[in-house]
Amino acid sequence: MDAIRKVYGGWRFPATFQAGHQIAFYWDQGKGWFSFWPHSKEIDDDFLKALRLVLDLAKAEGWPPLPAYALDEAGAHNLLDEAVYYYRFLKEKAPPLVTLTSIGGGMPLGLDEIGQLSPHVDVFSTNRFTPEIAQALVGRGKPYGIYNGCGTMPAGARFFFGFHGWKTGATQIGQWVYHSGDAILQGNGFRRDDEGYAYLAKEGPLPSLMWEAVREEIDDYRYLARLSQLIASAKASNKPAAQSAAREAAQALTDLLGAIGWGFQAMQYEDRTPPPHPSTLRKWRWKVAQQIIKLQDALGADAKAAAAGQSRPNRAQLSRRVGAATGNGVAGRPESARSHHAAARAVARPE
Repeated sequence: MDAIRKVYGGWRFPATFQAGHQIAFYWDQGKGWFSFWPHSKEIDDDFLKALRLVLDLAKAEGWPPLPAYALDEAGAHNLLDEAVYYYRFLKEKAPPLVTLTSIGGGMPLGLDEIGQLSPHVDVFSTNRFTPEIAQALVGRGKPYGIYNGCGTMPAGARFFFGFHGWKTGATQIGQWVYHSGDAILQGNGFRRDDEGYAYLAKEGPLPSLMWEAVREEIDDYRYLARLSQLIASAKASNKPAAQSAAREAAQALTDLLGAIGWGFQAMQYEDRTPPPHPSTLRKWRWKVAQQIIKLQDALGADAKAAAAGQSRPNRAQLSRRVGAATGNGVAGRPESARSHHAAARAVARPE
């Protein structure tokens, strides 16, 4: 928590906590994943003690509510039964506690991670995003996130956090990045494929191309957020020119997002499609910027008021379009979303 204060100056983004490692499970070097000790009252009591210790400290120091991330990739490696056991335990012992976990690893194995964990988990973050998965997540009526979609190319990082992230309607976008080796994406560490986004130097960390690509996605997301705010404001305006500009901008955004298919985070890795070329992403941003300029001109002074709004996922609309995608293969086209990563910047006018 002290690190959050030092880096961000306060609670700009939601923080989570994990309790359970070395209590209920441990890292098994032999299989390269977690193993669980047999269930017992002693382990359950220790788990609950650790949970209460964190929550009591949070209350004493005035931290915001902390969601509990008990298990990583809950359904992977045939451990879904353990995830169900411990998330159910959390909900029984601390009902108000918001719980979250990452999913996706069990889905290619035929496991219904969403169905089995839904009674006990509030927020899912998935590393796969298909029409069927989207429909299941939207149907819960709760926020959801996506993660681990960057790959090893800067274009993938930019697309994942930007246009793809926006289209999914996710309220959280994340990427696991490790730094236990000696190079970017090709080091000798634990995870070569996503090894570090910054170089270590005597002067401090130095950014990589992947780092800069993520910075670009923040701007892409800000442009999309700004356009969404202006469309909403123009639709509510009593100016005919603004309403006309809103219809044009909404159609342009729908067409742009409609060009994004469902393959980027497909169920099977071999079915995944590559990200758009960086030149395509630049053209998309320019198209968004053109609509922003038209709307700002049509709204006049009212454009400043639009900056005070916030873009939220339109789940009813996303649900209808996902249903269409499930039935006939047409890509769903959510109009808006908001990630924790970009929300603080979304109201600022992109330069």
